[in-house]
Amino acid sequence: PKMSPGETATRELVWKTGLAGMALPVYAVVDPKNKIPEIDKSNNQALQQIDIAPVTDANLTLSYKDITFDPPILKQGSPAIITATIKNVGFAAVDATDVVMYLGDPSQKGVLIGTTAVQNILPGASAPVRFTWTSIPVSGERMLYFRIDPSSTVREFNKDDNDTFVMV
Repeated sequence: PKMSPGETATRELVWKTGLAGMALPVYAVVDPKNKIPEIDKSNNQALQQIDIAPVTDANLTLSYKDITFDPPILKQGSPAIITATIKNVGFAAVDATDVVMYLGDPSQKGVLIGTTAVQNILPGASAPVRFTWTSIPVSGERMLYFRIDPSSTVREFNKDDNDTFVMV
C-alpha cells in the first residue's frame, strides 16, 4: 500500500513455527529488494527476541488421500465399507474420540451416515476407522464428508485439519 511522508502503518502476520525456544531472533524487513527510493535505509529492519513455548497437544488429521472404499466403485442400493485412516501428528496421545461421516456437507444439510470411535492414537501413530454403509440410497457423483472429534473433546493445537471430503 502507498504511504505518505511521515505516515506509519501496522501489519500483522500469522506464523506457525516449527520450533520452540527462548530468546529466538525474529527479523522484520521492509523493502527487502530495495525497490523504494529512500534517503535512509538503515531503519528498514528490526530485530526482536521472542520466547516460543513448545506445543504439547495432540493433532488429529484426516486427508481425502487416506480414505478407501470396498468395493472401489460404489453402487446405489449396494453396501460399502469406507475406511478412513486417522493420524495423530501431535505430541500427546488421544484416548478416544468420534469420527462422523455425512452424505454432503453437514453445514449444508448433509445427512449423517454414521459415527464410529477411534481409540488410543499415540503421537506419530495412525488408526483406521470403518464405516459400513448398508445400502447406498443415491446415484450420481456425491460428496462424503468426514469430521474428527465433532464434539471438540480432544485438546489439539490445530482443529483446521479435522474435516475432509471425497467425491464419489
